[in-house]
Amino acid sequence: MIAQPLKTLAERLRAMSVLRVGASASALSLIVAGCSPSVSSNAPDNPFDHAILPGGYAAGSDGAQSGQSAEPHPRKGHGEVTLALIGGARLPEEVAQQFTAETGFTLSVVEVESAADLEHAHADVVAGLDATDAGSAASAGTIASTTPEDTRTPEGTELPQALAGVAYGRDDVCVIADSRWFSANALPLPTSLAELSAADAPKLSVPDPKVTSIGRSFTQSIGMATNGTVDDWVKNAQHALTVTPTAADAIRAWTGARVIPQAYWTRLALTPGIGAHDSPVPGDLGDTAASDKPALSTSEGDSAGHSSRAEEDAASPSSIPLVVAPRSLATLALNNSGSESVAAPIPATCVKRILYVASGPAASDGAESFIAWLSTRRTQRSLAVAGAIDPMNEDVRADTAAQWFLTADPSVGDLDSAAIEATATWGELWARGLAAH
Repeated sequence: MIAQPLKTLAERLRAMSVLRVGASASALSLIVAGCSPSVSSNAPDNPFDHAILPGGYAAGSDGAQSGQSAEPHPRKGHGEVTLALIGGARLPEEVAQQFTAETGFTLSVVEVESAADLEHAHADVVAGLDATDAGSAASAGTIASTTPEDTRTPEGTELPQALAGVAYGRDDVCVIADSRWFSANALPLPTSLAELSAADAPKLSVPDPKVTSIGRSFTQSIGMATNGTVDDWVKNAQHALTVTPTAADAIRAWTGARVIPQAYWTRLALTPGIGAHDSPVPGDLGDTAASDKPALSTSEGDSAGHSSRAEEDAASPSSIPLVVAPRSLATLALNNSGSESVAAPIPATCVKRILYVASGPAASDGAESFIAWLSTRRTQRSLAVAGAIDPMNEDVRADTAAQWFLTADPSVGDLDSAAIEATATWGELWARGLAAH
């Protein structure tokens, strides 16, 4: 009997778990026949010597393959470490719990929308910074001015304007389409920014570039694609734009938000926020924001239920099938089978975004520990499995959500220093374009 390929994300992850803890020969041959994964070389000889943590490494193992250079060793200690997480960045709860289990420090997370909010966060450590955020934070003195003691950023990711930054993953910002909506409307997916500014362009939800890191990244994408004529693009596209105060509100207004698990929204609601997080959803979202709040998780309902909701959205003129968001949204917006994402990034709209972690102004043992922990193979693997980032350590990507959903299009280029320097100007042009009639 020939084994059928493993189709759902849950099945794939279960298969990976079986492989890591040493399945019986018959079970192993069945899985190999179906999808041909291989046993990780990081698996311990006796997997029952230690508890198996998310990511597939046993507690007490160093998670490093023989022959590789030594990885950082997180400091151990006690006390609370306050982590400021830039809006759009994700640290899944099950991964965060590993930090406490492995180091002894507890983690308290606060959400901020951009580097400008760090002044009021009083954070020990900041994650989710991109190069622009890191430079702004370094200039403002809200992150450390020197490199961390225990960890170095991967070669080629150094930031002269922010020496404290250590790269830990990639998560590009893109315009993301709800593929169900376009299918229900028998419309092709957009392929360029020019199409999004056309008179008949579908509606697009955008986090406010003035107060959000994600929205600001989008202005950089527009600026690079239009040779700096951001105001002209916005003026032409403004009939289709819905601007929201936070990155989460932009996703909430998107038709594809219906398939995001309710647990994501619950966790987000329980996380303290600073800055734009305190603002209500603007009134001009009206019924759209309320009607598009997720009502189903990927484990609820059935394909017919999702199809009918897609048809309802297609019939509504207020539907917003496009959103500016991190590419990792694709790992949250899975269909009922878990085999595909309804979130379809449009490559021509993407801006490359390397994420950095940095200590607060006063580097502490807890901050140093978190930075080192985030760079370990074990944590990189766990984040890749969760689909929170495309990890810097490419050796840990195999058979993970990062490999299946977050592989970047090769056409997405680097954000160069000229684009970073032009960011403030492009932000002003965005506002000018919105004000035009």
